[in-house]
Amino acid sequence: MTALLICAITIWNESFSLKRFVVYDLEADQESASSRRVEVSETTSLRQGRQRVAVENFATSQNTISDETLGKEQSAPEEPSTEATTGKDTEDSEDTEGKEASKDTLSVQDNKETRPDDDRKNATSSLPPCLVILENRQDYHYEIFESTLIRYPLPWNNFTCDSSQPIRMEVAHADTSWYANELEGWLEYYNNHLKGTVRDRPDGKQVIFGDAMHFKEYEQQQRNETTRKEYHAVIGGSCGTYNPKSWIQKGSNRYCVLHIKCNEKDCDNTTVARGCWLNPMHECFYNPIDFPKFEHSKCPLTDPSNNLTIAVNIENDDQVYDTNVTKIKICTVGGAKRHDVLASVLPLLERNDDIIVWSHGRNDKPINAYANNGVGHLARSVHFVRYLEFEESISRCDLLLPLVDPDSHTAGYFPHNAGKLTGSLAQAMGYNLPTVMHEELAAVYGPYLAEPKLTYTSNHTTFVDAMNSMLDILRKTLPQQRREACDAKRLATI
Repeated sequence: MTALLICAITIWNESFSLKRFVVYDLEADQESASSRRVEVSETTSLRQGRQRVAVENFATSQNTISDETLGKEQSAPEEPSTEATTGKDTEDSEDTEGKEASKDTLSVQDNKETRPDDDRKNATSSLPPCLVILENRQDYHYEIFESTLIRYPLPWNNFTCDSSQPIRMEVAHADTSWYANELEGWLEYYNNHLKGTVRDRPDGKQVIFGDAMHFKEYEQQQRNETTRKEYHAVIGGSCGTYNPKSWIQKGSNRYCVLHIKCNEKDCDNTTVARGCWLNPMHECFYNPIDFPKFEHSKCPLTDPSNNLTIAVNIENDDQVYDTNVTKIKICTVGGAKRHDVLASVLPLLERNDDIIVWSHGRNDKPINAYANNGVGHLARSVHFVRYLEFEESISRCDLLLPLVDPDSHTAGYFPHNAGKLTGSLAQAMGYNLPTVMHEELAAVYGPYLAEPKLTYTSNHTTFVDAMNSMLDILRKTLPQQRREACDAKRLATI
């Protein structure tokens, strides 16, 4: 017997809005509590004998940040009580435009119920709301925090808490910045745009973002009898990068974010049962696609000093107006990319006078490969300390290139190797960006990526062909997209 439930929820919160469309498809079969699994796939058939909760067209649930908001200091919003986060606010909220549905389709395999539904409902009425902490002592992985709090699958029926109320999520983060104040940039975003807000989870629960604290503060809190909190679940944000088995064994309520394939030394059955990966190469996984959303990001920023703009006329109904439209912005994210391949391809393109490559990394030093191939003028290395500035730059990309292939030092991003996430594709999924990637990578991420998306093989000639085809598509579609975004921006300022 199959039951179908369709829910539409809209939440309005000060500077941003979000809209959800959630579809649940429940099959009667369930499996034992030891077999919690998550499958995220639009093409994978249902696995035998398992309960399925399919969540389709689940909106990416992002903050929308106006151009005026970006770069200004804000005070953190007052944190609402749990009573204030349910009910009326969602009923009176206003509908908004411009929210693209996520390509994600989540299937959640929860642990089996431990008591009948009626008994469970009566029991939860006297239980406290669920409290969860994300531990991340390391000074990295900030870009996955938001998605982890929203999407990491947890067996709520096994906890002694009421998950029908908004689940309070807290974060224990690094004490100091190892990488050029990235921590402070992320905290600015969290405190000003996430803390105190309520978001929907794909499993039908709600999240309220609570405190973010330094790890020493967290440890002191837990050592003190009067301040200690009873967390129903502890999620290790970086535990998968160092001996996850040891971390999991320290508590029965510990759950691990796994980043690469497990080996017998670092993982056992318990680790796998209480672990979930960050990409579709694994059975239990979620896509970390939740990032800040910026209003009118397709409307180009005007910055005459960077010499990256070309003047064009754009017709708008009965009037013609002049605007500076940036060149086609091709982006890469992170280090260890095949810039040597891209640099060798740029001179072979049918046309390259209207493109610019932005390499987002931890420094702004020029990448030698471009100068060595005579295209240094087409490349720019950028480093943004503030999290919002980094994400805002990514949101304005016209094309995102993972620049990894299975036959080089970047092979760890492929299923046959370490099976780890490339942050480029998380950003592409989150911002619905066009992509050109190796065909083996597309076989994994393809169902979750927006169009247009093109592929190539290990033969670099096919990379040239794919890039020429993609640039032709963008030259035809970007002017209209930019015109519409700029029109909307102007209307918003009237």
